[in-house]
Amino acid sequence: MQKSEVLIQFTNLSAEEMKHLHRAEEELRKAGITFDTGFGQNTRDWEFDFSLRGKVEVFHRCFGNNLKEIGSDVVLPDPECRG
Repeated sequence: MQKSEVLIQFTNLSAEEMKHLHRAEEELRKAGITFDTGFGQNTRDWEFDFSLRGKVEVFHRCFGNNLKEIGSDVVLPDPECRG
């Protein structure tokens, strides 16, 4: 597998859901895992890119027939997948 950068975007969050994400971020920081974050109206971004620090790595996983998953339900051909 090759290393990748990932943007995780949480959308349509309630105030309570946002609190849970902030708590999760704090727990990850306590475990030594840090990364860039962003926000918008009722959204929260976690950026697993050059800013990711700690005992964690992000890999690009290829699916059958040289496909990769984009989002939760979209799958596209990926020329970098060899499998």
